[in-house]
Amino acid sequence: MPITDRTNHTTIGSESQIIDQTIQTKLSDQFRPYYLISGMLFAFALLEWFRWYKQLPPVPYIISGLFLISLAIAYVKQREFSQELGFLNFGKKGEKTISEYIRDLTFQNNVRVYKNVRIGKHRCKFVLCTKFGLMLIDVIDLPLPDSGEAIVEYRNKKLTINGYPMDRDPIRDISELSKSLQKLLYLSSHKRFAAYNLIVFPNWYVKSDEDNPKIKIINPRQLPEVFNELDQKIVSQDQCLASYHLNKFIRGQSSK
Repeated sequence: MPITDRTNHTTIGSESQIIDQTIQTKLSDQFRPYYLISGMLFAFALLEWFRWYKQLPPVPYIISGLFLISLAIAYVKQREFSQELGFLNFGKKGEKTISEYIRDLTFQNNVRVYKNVRIGKHRCKFVLCTKFGLMLIDVIDLPLPDSGEAIVEYRNKKLTINGYPMDRDPIRDISELSKSLQKLLYLSSHKRFAAYNLIVFPNWYVKSDEDNPKIKIINPRQLPEVFNELDQKIVSQDQCLASYHLNKFIRGQSSK
């Protein structure tokens, strides 16, 4: 059977939402800056007319002070932007890494891949339709610390990053999404599909003492091992049926 790779499916908003976003972008990027510049020139003009009327000597202290304040604000914003850009680039590298492992799986196995699947308030990076059921993969891109260890631990059903709890619970999020997806496919196909949840931390060393096939915390290098283990132990399910109904749901979301 030929391999089908469906990595281009994403859910989008309605046409009216897209138009609203375009309007806001136009206002922010192409309309408001002109009024801001005009307002600043108007303030300078008033100041100059006031000085001319009162016949006051030049006083550059106020303008110089405002310039230094604006320069400090611009520097802070530039640092924040550089940091956000670094996080985004780091996230692209992490997603690229896991994408390469998933692409290898599609070449070696009959796997159908769906990317950025949204169900309710949660979004899953990858959903794989395999012979043993559904595999949901959430990729968490965290910047590496400047120094010291980079360890993710999953012990006693608790997830920590270098000994500290995360600011959100990815295990709960992917579990809720998994249950929602199973329910949705059951309502559509009247067949229950097993779901296995993976949370992947690129570039981090992962320690886990949990032996639960339904939820695993891994590094991308461990993905082929986890996949092969499930592929050998789990009873085969109707992969084409699950893929058909998942694809129908995604197309329905896209048309809204």
